[in-house]
Amino acid sequence: MIIAGSKSAGKTSLALKIAMDNQNMIPVRYMHSEGGDEEFSERMQNMGITSENQIRFEPMKCARDFHDYVSDEKKIFIIDYMEIHEDFSKIAIMLKKIHDKLENGIAIVCLQKKSGALHARGDEFSKEVSRLYLSLDYLPEEMCTKVTIVDAKAPKLDENLTGWFRKVKIKRKGTQLVPIDTCWAKPYKNKEYREKPFAPRNKWGD
Repeated sequence: MIIAGSKSAGKTSLALKIAMDNQNMIPVRYMHSEGGDEEFSERMQNMGITSENQIRFEPMKCARDFHDYVSDEKKIFIIDYMEIHEDFSKIAIMLKKIHDKLENGIAIVCLQKKSGALHARGDEFSKEVSRLYLSLDYLPEEMCTKVTIVDAKAPKLDENLTGWFRKVKIKRKGTQLVPIDTCWAKPYKNKEYREKPFAPRNKWGD
């Protein structure tokens, strides 16, 4: 799964929400490349964590060679985020290395993208092995983040979900996602209309 987000659009907020929502059901390894222990502790406190034993996922400071820390276990591996500053086509190689290590688990990889762009750096190279691709953009005029489904393979609904979107507010110093919309919406003849809410496969989509 790819989370492509522009700066301050909420990549880390969504990644940490996934970790927290799933930590009591399945092992989660959260690999983060930005900030130190103090910043991580502050984020946890802003999420309502008051003691270390409430954090049941495995945080790990990591900035490169992420595939070395991915295994065939039944586990969620979250990478926040994969940095690359030149030859963005190499993103596909890095993602393939992670993909090839997976067997029973899921990898969720955060990537940086330009504001307004649909894909992350590396363009469509970043889509090659993903089963779900989300694009996050901060909308300053609305002071919210728009989450767009760029690609979803084998969705729960018998319908193509490409282009469906939802808007959320990021609160509590970037640690809380609050939906503005009651359900997902999709473009229709240059307009938009809202579908009935659907139950996602994973809790991150609540």
